[in-house]
Amino acid sequence: MACTIDHLRPDHAVRVICDFTDARGKLHRAGETGIIRQMGLDTTEREIWIDWEQTGASSRLHFSLGSTSGPRNGHMREYFELGGNEPSAEPPPSPPPPPPPPKSARAHAAREPLPAETRLGEVAVACDCDPALHRAVLIEYAGVNACMRCGTVTCSRVIGDDGRHTGNAWHAYVSVAVPPTVLDWLAPWPRVAARPHLSTRWPTIAGLERRDLIYLPADARCETAEALAALEADCRARRQRPGFPKAEPPDDLPRQMAGFAQFWAALQLTPQSDLAQVMALAQLQSAGSAIAVEHLLHRADAFDVMVTALSSPDPTWQSAGIAMAWESRPVDPRLADVLIDIMSRLPLAARPDGSGRITQYGRFEDLFVVIAELKLATPEMIAALKNLQRRLVRLDVDLVSAITSVLRELHGEPPTQPRGPWLP
Repeated sequence: MACTIDHLRPDHAVRVICDFTDARGKLHRAGETGIIRQMGLDTTEREIWIDWEQTGASSRLHFSLGSTSGPRNGHMREYFELGGNEPSAEPPPSPPPPPPPPKSARAHAAREPLPAETRLGEVAVACDCDPALHRAVLIEYAGVNACMRCGTVTCSRVIGDDGRHTGNAWHAYVSVAVPPTVLDWLAPWPRVAARPHLSTRWPTIAGLERRDLIYLPADARCETAEALAALEADCRARRQRPGFPKAEPPDDLPRQMAGFAQFWAALQLTPQSDLAQVMALAQLQSAGSAIAVEHLLHRADAFDVMVTALSSPDPTWQSAGIAMAWESRPVDPRLADVLIDIMSRLPLAARPDGSGRITQYGRFEDLFVVIAELKLATPEMIAALKNLQRRLVRLDVDLVSAITSVLRELHGEPPTQPRGPWLP
């Protein structure tokens, strides 16, 4: 799925309608125009980023997730007006929901690419089967979906409006053109369904939430939603990993589907593979993280590698270390003291953007999730968390609240507020 932030989407013109300063201190004035090329979330820096092009020059905008003012998730409409696909295009009003596509647009075979920008309505697969039979191919939200009844595979992106400012909430899938070689390579990958576990924690980054991934063979077929549910229950109970394609990714694989190439690369690894290569694929933003972490945990020096990564100044290694700790079972009794030492050495300097957060809040939150997940309730850990909470009272109230949640979890107490499952 192509990334969207509020009403903004790639390859569309925007005009700044209110002055703002981004998280790097760069001032932008009302009236500026540009074309958004890419958008995304940097979980290491806890920032939204937007790459845009102005008069042929590209630059990146940064917006803190912890900011309470300025452009941020849910408030982009206050600062940007969306236009068309050309830099000179005038921003139109919010479009109405698109009409359902004609049947002729929904009759493509599994291996026949759709023309670009074909409107698919509210379903992700170009077929006439029950949408309840549609599942993602290998990776959720990667823009590749398939029907478990007829086998059709469709590459798409999502457009729409959340209705927050217009009262007109809608979404639709639009096909992404891919070469036949790419569709042929994508089609044999397993289908996947995710079942998130109930969580009482604060929202965490993708990769740090408990969920069951149920892989279904690409050639499995079900006539009804009930039959598909039974198949998923059977695959979930057996916990068997299906076969994965062995062919190398095609050279023209679109960037939005790079996760498939990461997953394939992780499958080629062994515990003896080059450590730097494995760590790059083990970090939480990699689609192959779980597989790479599995190889790391089978190394004879797994604990030492994990400690080195957790203590590293390199964000990729830090992320891989968190992923290793998250999956480490049984828990090494030395890990609690390692995490206490790391937390004691992290600086508590405030972010310069006035967000009321410290610069290292992301690292603290990742460590807190690991502590809660592994139930590292040693007396030393309890004391360290309480001491850190006292030091943070005037610096970062969100981290203070997070520590309260962790302490309650470690003590086996119910959460202060019941919350639903947090999704990636």
